Amino acid sequence: MIMNRKKIFITGAHVLFCLLFVGWFYTNSFIRPYAIFYPYKEIISALLVLFIIYLNYLILIPYFIRRSYYKGYIFLSLLLLVVLSIAELQLVKNDILGCIELSSNGLLSEKRIYLLSILLMLVLRNSGFYLFFTILRLYELTKANALIEKKEALNQDGLILLLPLQGKPISINIKYVSYFSHERNQTFIHGISSEAASIYFTLNNIQEYLGDNCLRVNKENIITFTNIISYNKDEVVVKNGKGNKQRSLTYYKKDAQNILSVLRKKVPDLEEKNAINSQKMQDGGIKEDEKNDIGGINALILDEIRNDPCISVVTLAQKLKGKSSLRTIERKLEELKKSGYIKFEGSKKTGGYYFVERKDRK
Repeated sequence: MIMNRKKIFITGAHVLFCLLFVGWFYTNSFIRPYAIFYPYKEIISALLVLFIIYLNYLILIPYFIRRSYYKGYIFLSLLLLVVLSIAELQLVKNDILGCIELSSNGLLSEKRIYLLSILLMLVLRNSGFYLFFTILRLYELTKANALIEKKEALNQDGLILLLPLQGKPISINIKYVSYFSHERNQTFIHGISSEAASIYFTLNNIQEYLGDNCLRVNKENIITFTNIISYNKDEVVVKNGKGNKQRSLTYYKKDAQNILSVLRKKVPDLEEKNAINSQKMQDGGIKEDEKNDIGGINALILDEIRNDPCISVVTLAQKLKGKSSLRTIERKLEELKKSGYIKFEGSKKTGGYYFVERKDRK
């Protein structure tokens, strides 16, 4: 829901590196003296090197290293480096031999030795780039694995490790955390039995660290799923500190449907049942005479929609399993929508059906 600035920055850095790399090859490559009149050869050489570097970075390391196929990885890497260097040499081989012929009448063996020396320099240079990106990728994978281990520990023990602004790192149970907030250039952790505490984490860090165990509801707040009191299509109410205090957090308007969908999956039993029950008693609820007018299955569908706003067709079919088929429910929903009893809001993937009160029907 929120654009990951870190990923954008990393992607931009890679794109900038590729552009600078091609530019550097164009003016400083080993083959330049021999291809000075053929600049396209230098560009081809640069693209070949980049292809091998990113083939290793994106495919070989994740595939071989994660499966501990070290021998296969080393063999394939050496083969790729040699083939790459030979391909670069072939681009300018005739140009090199032409230069040698103009400068001296060397023996064939001397020409071969000179070509081999050029090939060796190409292998060493390409190995340097290859090794640098290998170390970079292994470092990234190590960090990713550490994050996965932390998340696994979180799922098992419910513990998270946070660094306060003052003092030593503290380990707390996520069961006692309601939400995180960003206020006045500081990030705070809010619990159910203590005052808010400042921590050395940004909200993006927390979101990345906790993953599916938290939800970003707006620019300034991230909630956990352990201390939600209730929620609706506009806001979520969470516990906040001692004395049964609570805090209402409104959603991103553009992401309200997505947020509500996640909440309904994570904590489906907390969606303001009291408010729903009270509204049923008001004018506009489904009365017995209406149920008789609209029919049995339609009444069941309306009851479910009334009790569970933003409900999807799939969820309806699950709740009415054995009473009606999915195709029948879809047909009945269209009929009820045309009759004005219900309306659909949101996108096809994340939206849902809402009951229309009698006073609001056209």
